[in-house]
Amino acid sequence: MYEVIDAPAGTLLLFVAEPGLTASKYEDAASLVWRDAGVLLGTFSMAAEALSLNFSPMGVTGEPWASQLIPGASLVGVGAAFVGART
Repeated sequence: MYEVIDAPAGTLLLFVAEPGLTASKYEDAASLVWRDAGVLLGTFSMAAEALSLNFSPMGVTGEPWASQLIPGASLVGVGAAFVGART
């Protein structure tokens, strides 16, 4: 992602979900996971603005890297963004 945005001082945020856990409690679990990811991105965006930080959602999920974070866990990347100081 650093190849897409030149943000050497930015912090990369990776949003991950465990869809199987959500599916065990809710119908249409995938829809809930994606909606929650969107709400998180929007909330982080507003918080960054309030703190005078740059925030740039990437429009990618972070896969396949996110699913390999914890061996044996059923994680799926659902979003990514950079956050950092304004210059």
